[in-house]
Amino acid sequence: MNGEKKLIKKFFHEYFKKNKKLIKYPDEIERREFGFTFYQKPGMYRHISFNSLKELTEFLEWNTPINSHYSSAFFKNPAEREMEKKGWIGAEIVFDIDADHLSIPKDAFSFTWKCNKCGESGFGRKEKCSSCGSYSTSLVFWPNTKNLREAKKEAEKVLFNFLMEDFGLNEKDLLVNFSGQRGYHIHLKKKSFYKLKQKERREILDYLKGVGWKYDLWFRKRGEVVYGPGVFDPGWKGIIARSYSELLSRKEKLTELEISKRKIEEMREKSSLIKNNLQEKPAIWSNESFKLTKKEIGKIVESLLRKNRCSIDETVALDLKKLIRIPNTLHGKTGFQVKTVQIEDLDMFNPLKEAVLETDESVKIKTGIIPEIDLKGEKIGPYKFEEVEVPLSTAVLFILKGEAKLSEPRN
Repeated sequence: MNGEKKLIKKFFHEYFKKNKKLIKYPDEIERREFGFTFYQKPGMYRHISFNSLKELTEFLEWNTPINSHYSSAFFKNPAEREMEKKGWIGAEIVFDIDADHLSIPKDAFSFTWKCNKCGESGFGRKEKCSSCGSYSTSLVFWPNTKNLREAKKEAEKVLFNFLMEDFGLNEKDLLVNFSGQRGYHIHLKKKSFYKLKQKERREILDYLKGVGWKYDLWFRKRGEVVYGPGVFDPGWKGIIARSYSELLSRKEKLTELEISKRKIEEMREKSSLIKNNLQEKPAIWSNESFKLTKKEIGKIVESLLRKNRCSIDETVALDLKKLIRIPNTLHGKTGFQVKTVQIEDLDMFNPLKEAVLETDESVKIKTGIIPEIDLKGEKIGPYKFEEVEVPLSTAVLFILKGEAKLSEPRN
């Protein structure tokens, strides 16, 4: 067993040995399928079942998987290898929010690249190798303060703008986990959702994504006055009206509305009037004092829909048998905790502090290409083929990313 493998196995083993009490979930464990992957072993070992949390935690300690998953679905026979024999009962809906699916993390700090042909590598994203010209390049995602902050904003949008506000769900109905690398998993644990099939789940997903709005359903014209969504309306109508009102208070961003320069200048001049009109019942979007065409209103609404719609992995949300990470286990590409976060604590939660394990030990490593990362409040890197000494948890991250090796053998 090489030094890196020994280090990773010991790191995960010690964690599972000392933190059994953190594994408090999943509910109805005897109805779930489990799957695991192991360091430097191909494929996933799945179609596994447990009768108790004790069985699960003992498995984690003695087998030391680096990725631990359970099914969002409930089955009559979860250990059956053929899916049709498992006997599907129902499934939680899981919303998966990943930073690298958002438009933000495209800077040099979020990714490194490597050419699969010549081995050249560098910071940022590249589809074409700058050395040999090959288009066969691989990207490595690096969680950092910026991209994880954007992922958290997206999770808060899903929770507070929609699930809790519009769907009337509360903390007991929801489970929120930092995924351990790229973002957040939000589980709908209310049993009335479990039986929903893909068609119904698609409708929920479309609502969160703001799909299907129609001008004639939202707006009506009487004489010279166009009535539309107001700031006190529920659902998407209220979100759009409030977002429009807020945008008028930030003049430098009015260009987001994608309408003419003349109309933007008029909006700036009459922003107070427009915001007052949006508070009327019914709300006024256009009248003799400030006129908008149907096309202009459509552009405003489309721009605000793009801004407010939720960015969610559709395949996960629609999957009736998805394997998802077990809360409070470790992530096999970072060594970070898949940490459960209480909803009231989400605003202040910093995964690069709270999901990174505390370690007293330091390790000497030889690095590949590693961008600057803020871990436990300290900036580490950037490194480019250097020999450095770092905390054990940092070394584990770099090794799991394939960008470090031990400088010296370990016992």
